[in-house]
Amino acid sequence: MRDGEALVVEVTPLPRDVARPLAATLLAVGALWGAATLWTWASRHEAYLSVIVVVPAAVLGQRLWRWWSHRVVVTTQRIIDVRGRGGRRLTAIELAEVRETTVDQRAFDRLLRRGSVILALDDSACLIGRVRRPDALRRVIDHVRSTVPGDAGDRPAREGSDPALEEGLLTDDDDDQRWRHLFGPDGPRG
Repeated sequence: MRDGEALVVEVTPLPRDVARPLAATLLAVGALWGAATLWTWASRHEAYLSVIVVVPAAVLGQRLWRWWSHRVVVTTQRIIDVRGRGGRRLTAIELAEVRETTVDQRAFDRLLRRGSVILALDDSACLIGRVRRPDALRRVIDHVRSTVPGDAGDRPAREGSDPALEEGLLTDDDDDQRWRHLFGPDGPRG
């Protein structure tokens, strides 16, 4: 982190592409167990048949590792996309460069409270992976964006934005109340 930069929130995106390998692994284990208990031929060749379980389990492990090693970090100055545990890839976006934030959700995603946050930059757009409560993450990013000094005055004000929030006139109690509104009484606090 830079000098004067503080952690606001850290989010782990939803696991992607894990359901099919998990189902295939469970199905393979069940089929192998069922075959070994019903047929003596299968019980004698269990070692060879266990390869059927190894392949989907390896795919499942790889996808779980990829999900476990992905984080989105919002600080007071940047949004950082961190991928990887051993070799890391960091993508940092300055909050001063973000012009607009939107949430992309399908109808089913709205029921499950998940979706993607899209950051509109000057000349491109950046997609933050599928996360839980994307509307809360968007509100946090917009709140932190409004406190970033610099060319924040050049950005169009969001509809329904709070003037006290933009001018920095919030008390600590008001700020705590907004965090409870965003994340609930036991939510993360940076």
